[in-house]
Parts: sequence; structure tokens; C-alpha cells
Amino acid sequence: MITPAKDDPRLAGIAGGARQCIGRYQPLELRTLTPPDNGPAALNDAAQEALRMQPGAVCVCVAAAETAREAVGALVGRGTTVVTIGDRVDVAGVYGHVRVDWAGGAALLGRQLEQVAGGSRSYLLLHWSSASQEARDCYLRFMAEARASPSLTLLDEADVGSGEPPAAQTLRALLARFPYAGVVITLAPSPWLDERPGGMLGRNTRCATLGAPPPLWRCLSAGEATALVGPIDGALGAAAVELALAGMTQSVRAGQVRTVECELVTAATLEDFATRYAQAAGLDVRGTLERWAGLQPATDAVAPGGR
Repeated sequence: MITPAKDDPRLAGIAGGARQCIGRYQPLELRTLTPPDNGPAALNDAAQEALRMQPGAVCVCVAAAETAREAVGALVGRGTTVVTIGDRVDVAGVYGHVRVDWAGGAALLGRQLEQVAGGSRSYLLLHWSSASQEARDCYLRFMAEARASPSLTLLDEADVGSGEPPAAQTLRALLARFPYAGVVITLAPSPWLDERPGGMLGRNTRCATLGAPPPLWRCLSAGEATALVGPIDGALGAAAVELALAGMTQSVRAGQVRTVECELVTAATLEDFATRYAQAAGLDVRGTLERWAGLQPATDAVAPGGR
């Protein structure tokens, strides 16, 4: 498996889920290659290293299709069974793909907007709809559901899909114009990964976002965020391994797609979500809760096969 880059917050979840899955198929072995970044050079190097290992299959985590196209093409060109995870790469011969239903997650966030707002009557929206078709689908699905909440007023919205100006700068400008906004909705978690919400939001403003990586869990328990919407990352790694094994044994036809759904996570459901997240990745439950959520687990539950 070519995992997410070393600083990607999903790394432990996805790779752990893959290890948990392949542990059921002894004597098969999972080897992981973690690139230093998501750039094409790093991914190409990882692909060449993977080919030197002569694997039965390679799972590739893809942050952006354009940066992974050459690496995936090199793997497929050598006749390797390739399963991609994340962004879909338009390369003929890829055996299977594992995706997150982000558009469905955006619809869930919009449908639960009144709960997410927590009594507030106004919100700001940051989206990336010009970045890709998937990002546009997320925006459209969110808006279709949010319009059904007439008691909430959308004060303003901004599309930051071009990357210029940076999302955080645009967000600060919106907050300067509407310091009384009740909730800031972002359809990607990147602004809050760069800076904790408490350092950006006013005293009475909270945030909610599409994306639920572990570094944001503490924002829920601290009251800075009202909701996160995202998947159990371990399910992505497990689904990719299952597809890769199917390709190795040719038990199902090529072109298969597996979809992992998003969940709505609030402060009330955080412990349950984080526990299942850790278990899916074979991580220590207590350590995961304490490190990322600032919580003490109610029980001494551990992941199957975990510590």
C-alpha cells in the first residue's frame, strides 16, 4: 500500500484498517510505503519502490488525481493489480476504486443544519465548488438540503476552490464582515487543520465541517465545533485490501467501486465514533481517545488484535 503522505491525518486510520483486514488472510503480508508528500515526484518514487517489491497488488491512496496519474500509470503498465483510494484516477487498467461518499456527507450536514446550528439563526458557508466535480456535487447537495431550514439565514458564502486567496484568508474576511454569525460551515476541513477554530472564531461563533479527521475531534470536546461529518478511515483501507485480494484471485471483474459512507459526529457521539475509528484501525482505544479527543474512555475496550 502506498499510504497517504506522512503528515496526512488519515494515515494511521487507513493503513491500520488495511492491516486489520489482511490479518485475516494469512500468510499474505501487507507492506506500506509512506511518501513524504502528495507531490508527483514522491508518488512516482513510491510506485517504483513498490514495483521492486514485486507485489501481487498495490493499493494507492490518492489525494489529487492529477498528481497521482503518472505513478498509477506506471503500476498498471507493469501489469500490477491496482486499487485506488480517494480521488479517482483516469487511467485505463485500474482494477478497483474505494471512495468516500462526500456528496452524501454534505447532504447529511445540510439536512441536520438546525441541529448543527445549536440554536443559532445564521451561518456562513465556505465551499470548494470550482475545484472539481465532486466538490461541486458536495456544494449542490448541501444547499439542496440546507434550503429546507428556513429558520436559518445564510449570511454569505465563498468559493475557495481556486486556492487564491487561501481559504483561511477568505474565512477571516467573512468573519470580519459578519462577526455575529452563529456557525461557520466548511465543506472541507483544511482551514481548521491549519488553525484551531478557537483562534479564528468569535466568542459566540462555532464551526461545523465536512471531514472528521482525528486532529479535529478535540474541537468538538472543547465546544469550538458543533459537528464533523466524515467516514471511519479504517473502512477505506479494509475495502481496498478486499478489492486487491479479489483482483489477485480474479474472483470479481475489474472496475469495481466500493463506497464508504459518512457519519455525523457531535460532542455527544464523539466517544462512540472515536472508539469505532480506533477499533477499525487496530489502534489502542484509550490512547486514541486521550490523544485526539481529550476523553477518558468509559470502558477499557480495545481494538480486535490491538493493545
